Amino acid sequence: MNPLYRQSLGDRYERYFIHSGSRWPHSGVKLKGAIPHYLPFPFNLAYAAAYLRGTCFEPCVIDAVALNLSEDSLLQEISRIDPDAVFYEFTTPTVERDLVLADRIKRSTRARVIIGGAHAAYFACEIIRKYKAIDFIIRGEYEYTLAQLMRALAENRSCQIAGVVYLTNGSVVDNGCPRGQDFLKVPLREIFPSNDQPDPTVYWDGFCQLRPALQLQSSRGCKYSCSFCLNSQAAGNPAKYQVLPAEEVCAAIINAKKMYGIREVYFDDDNFTQDMQHVDDIFGLMQGKKASIKWSAMSGFSILTPEVIRRLVDYGCIGLKLGIESASRQVLKGIHKPIDLDHVAGMISCLRRYGIKTHLTFSIGFLDETLVDIKRTISHAQSLAADSIQLSIATPFPGTEFFEQAKARNLLSAVPWENYDGKRTSVICSSSFNPQALGRIRRSGLRNWFIRRIFSPLWLIAHLRVILRSLNGLGCTVFFKQLFEVLIDENKNR
Repeated sequence: MNPLYRQSLGDRYERYFIHSGSRWPHSGVKLKGAIPHYLPFPFNLAYAAAYLRGTCFEPCVIDAVALNLSEDSLLQEISRIDPDAVFYEFTTPTVERDLVLADRIKRSTRARVIIGGAHAAYFACEIIRKYKAIDFIIRGEYEYTLAQLMRALAENRSCQIAGVVYLTNGSVVDNGCPRGQDFLKVPLREIFPSNDQPDPTVYWDGFCQLRPALQLQSSRGCKYSCSFCLNSQAAGNPAKYQVLPAEEVCAAIINAKKMYGIREVYFDDDNFTQDMQHVDDIFGLMQGKKASIKWSAMSGFSILTPEVIRRLVDYGCIGLKLGIESASRQVLKGIHKPIDLDHVAGMISCLRRYGIKTHLTFSIGFLDETLVDIKRTISHAQSLAADSIQLSIATPFPGTEFFEQAKARNLLSAVPWENYDGKRTSVICSSSFNPQALGRIRRSGLRNWFIRRIFSPLWLIAHLRVILRSLNGLGCTVFFKQLFEVLIDENKNR
C-alpha cells in the first residue's frame, strides 16, 4: 500500500506527502479534495506485486495517494480486505506518521506489518527493537525479498532470508543486505491504484506534454555515484545498474498504446540516456516494428552531443529532465556530480532548436557551500534557456553518503524528521548560511525565474513550440489547471 498523510492549511489547502514512487520524499500543497498535480507511479510496489503474483500470492493494492484516501478510510479498506500481511515504505519526512500507522494497523487487523524503504533499512535494528507493531523490515531492493518472505511465512519456514530483519525472543535477527538482483521484472501496473479501480493513466508527471501518458522504467540503478542520491543508495548498498531487454520495453509500450491509448511515455529511469546502446536497441526495435511513440525522460548532460540529440529526436524524444545541481565546480566535485558546466548552455540551446522541452534541477545548501555559491547557482539557473527548473534544498537522507558526511562532521540539526523535506528548510548546521533562510531563498529564486519568463515576449516566442505542443496535448483547461496547481504548491508550501 501507499499511504497518504495530510495536514490542513486552513479552509482551502492541505499539505500532503509524496510517499512511494518519488526519487526524494517531499511534501506538496494542494486544494483540499484534489488529486496531487505530481503523482509518480510507485514502481517498486508494482515490481513487488509482480513477484508476489509470480510466487502464487494475490496482491491487493491500495494507493491512497492516487485515490486521495484518508488514513481512516485506508484502515477501513485494509480491514475489509483482511490481508495476511500489509507492506508499505517508510520515508524520512513521514516516519513518525508511518510508525503510528503501523500501530493502528496492528490494533485493527490480524495482519503482519512489513516495512521497507531507505529510512527503515538504515534504522532497521533500532525500529524493530523499539516498535512492536512492526513484524519485519526489509532492507535494500525489497521486491524479490518480500515474495521470499511471504513464501517462508506461508510454509512456516525459517525467515533467515538476506535483507530481512525481525525480532525473536527479544533479540534482533539481522540477515544483512541482499545482493543486487540480476533481473528486473515488468511491474504489475494493471492493478494500480487499486484492484477495484485499476487505471495506470491516473499517474502523472507534470513534465509530460501529451495526455494520457505512461510512466515506464527501462533500467534500474545508475553508473554514477552522486553523494546525495537516495534512489541509487540503499543504506550503503548501491543498486546494481541493469536494463530491461529492449523487447520487453517495446512490448510494454505497444501494449499500453492498445490498452490505454497513451500518447507519451515518460522514462522514469535514474538516467535513461546513460547507456545509449540501450536507447538505440529500444527504438531500433520500435522502428523495426513500425511502432512509434513520443517520449520524455530523466537524462544527464554527460552523454549529450548534437549528434546524440539528433538521434533522440529521430526516436521521438520531446522532453528531457537534466540534473545540474550547482554552478560551483567545487560543490560539484564534493558531491561527485560528473558535469561539465561549460557544456551545459550549448546543449540546452541545441535541445531547444530541436523542440525538446527541458527541465533543469538545482539544489542549494550542500556541505561547505557558501552564500556566494548559492547565488551563483540561482543566477546560473536564470541564465539558461530551459523551459522549467526545479530548485530544491539539499537534504541528507539517511542511507546516503551525504548523510554520513554530515553526521561525521556533526552538522545535522536536532530537528524533527519531517524537516527532511527538501523544500522548506535545511537540516544542515552551517556557518555559511542560515538554514531557515534557505526556504525563502529557494522560493524567491523560483518566483524570480517565473516572473522573468512569463513577462518576457522573447522567451515566450523562443519556447512557443513547446508551449503549443503542451496546450494541444493536454488541452487548455488541463494546461492552465496544472500551472495554477504548481503555483499554489510553491507559494503555500513554507
